[in-house]
Amino acid sequence: MKKTILTLGMLALGGLLAYFFLPSADKQQAMQITEVSEEKNTQQQNASQGKKKPTKRYVPEPFPEQTLDSELCENLKELFNQHHFQNRQQLELLAARALKQGHSLDDISLALWAAGMDARALVYWHNSTAALQASLKQRTAIKSYIQKNIPANPQTEVETAQARAMASFIERLDELPMQMQQDKRLPSSFHMDYLYRNTLAQQGLEELIIGNVPAYELAQKVKDLIYDVDTTLVNDPQLTPLKIPFTSLLMLGKTEAAAMLSEQYPLAFRNDSLFISDMQQVVLEHIEAFGSTLTDADALSRLIQGTQLGSKRYYYHRQGQLAIERAPSILRQLGIHIDIHPLTELPRDNGSTPLTFAAPDALDAQQQVQLEACSARNTWFEEREKPIKQWQEFTDSEFVEAVTQSPEFDYCQSHNDKEMELFINDSAALLMSLAQNKPLSELMRLELDNLNLPPLSEQQKAAMGMFISSMAVLDNKLAQQEIVNKLSNAGLAPSIEAYQVLTQFAGSKELTLWLKTFSHIPEQTALELANAVAAKGHIAQYKLLEPYLGATNGERLDPLYFVLKNYRLDHYLPPESGTERPINYRRFLEHLRDNGAEIQPHHRRLMMKNRFEQPEIYQHLITLLPELAVNNSDGYFAVSCQ
Repeated sequence: MKKTILTLGMLALGGLLAYFFLPSADKQQAMQITEVSEEKNTQQQNASQGKKKPTKRYVPEPFPEQTLDSELCENLKELFNQHHFQNRQQLELLAARALKQGHSLDDISLALWAAGMDARALVYWHNSTAALQASLKQRTAIKSYIQKNIPANPQTEVETAQARAMASFIERLDELPMQMQQDKRLPSSFHMDYLYRNTLAQQGLEELIIGNVPAYELAQKVKDLIYDVDTTLVNDPQLTPLKIPFTSLLMLGKTEAAAMLSEQYPLAFRNDSLFISDMQQVVLEHIEAFGSTLTDADALSRLIQGTQLGSKRYYYHRQGQLAIERAPSILRQLGIHIDIHPLTELPRDNGSTPLTFAAPDALDAQQQVQLEACSARNTWFEEREKPIKQWQEFTDSEFVEAVTQSPEFDYCQSHNDKEMELFINDSAALLMSLAQNKPLSELMRLELDNLNLPPLSEQQKAAMGMFISSMAVLDNKLAQQEIVNKLSNAGLAPSIEAYQVLTQFAGSKELTLWLKTFSHIPEQTALELANAVAAKGHIAQYKLLEPYLGATNGERLDPLYFVLKNYRLDHYLPPESGTERPINYRRFLEHLRDNGAEIQPHHRRLMMKNRFEQPEIYQHLITLLPELAVNNSDGYFAVSCQ
């Protein structure tokens, strides 16, 4: 999803994407972003609760203390893994044979899906096989290009050396197919500049993009860049040099210019595959990143049609595809519709391919029953872990009441991190839109005069201030006090009232920078920030907040809870080593212990699961804090905020 050519502009947008998921566009307006508030979230939840009366009854099952022999379970799990691996190998062998017989990637993919291959394995097979085909095609194109350009009768020593080097490179190219069959990718020495020497030198294009010249000039510049490239290569979706400038244009918000390219070179953007292409992926990422500022429905519609996103149904693998999942809602706000779905929604027996593979054998019935028995404890824990909305659907009982009156439930009622992440992205996109006439170097030096900022809420100011602070910290050209002074003068200094925004930057250098500027932090605000930095294991930031913290008395989630929930075993450096890692969960836990942290029921609920699923961490934690030890798991439950 994320492999694009890095320009300076992409670095700015990359800083945005590194911190947060990409934004959605429900009820978006140009130059205006609705402020997120806890009161709004609570009102919405109360309203939704008033609409429906719970009707379902939750009956907690007792913990399965007795399970099958552990050695038998380990053997069964190993057998299952071996079986799964062998089945995948068998299907991939059938797929390789079908490929040699001339079947298309899509027909083979559908046959693999119908035979039971899991979505992750199928997408990996499809993408790696497509990459291999593209690599071999690139090899042939490069070899042909070099052969045409080897000096026929070298007259000078330079020409002779060049001819020898090119001939030697062709010999190495002939050795590549076997290596590529093994790792299905191009070696790093595969010099694409033999094909795209002019296209890779894009400084002139980048200057035009940053200079905000008209779209037709940008499109013409790209046309000039690829003037000498063979038309066959330009129009080949796998080989086209247009990928580089097209990505640059979109990552810097130039929708119309990118649309022009897709219209001028339709063959380069065609996608006959079942899955979303790289070019289409970049379009969807562009829509997500600039969602709050995209108002030109005509340019977007042309871009969608030019890249064939609106031509048919496409599938994608769900994991890690947040841009793909959220872009359609942004487009719908502008009256544009695309038909994309996760692969898991494709019926396995869709019958749309003439190719079929026999489904591999599964475990026998007895083994399957035994394997399920071995997983009884995992299943038990999963059954007691539900989103807040699902817990609200159950009628009152002693157990459900314990859940709904817990600190975990209370926390989820007032926290919507995803909504805040989207709000920050929208604010950052608005800032980039306002600053589009400024060279990026000026923006990273925080030269923010003449931005013409519209009226902003404290949350918007904080979101913009934190985002641009991250750029300045990354650039490392300004001292911390210079960053504070410049943003304060520009009216973008984050305030402590916008703590919801600040929590999303927990663990970052820019949060440390701004925490040091606050003369006072209210107790509840300090707790919110302390919980956020505890989840990141950032003890230095916690110590900046510690003077403002009060007791929670077990009624609210606290930093100890978030340290335990996110705890991981790192290489430990003793205090006497003099080396202080900023992220160190053990140091954090020891600090809380040594300063009198009290063990509460919500801490022990975390340990109930660790006791069985992460015994190494459990033993480590109860060694540091013996009060965390638990004897049973009957009181376990978990609440998901999302």
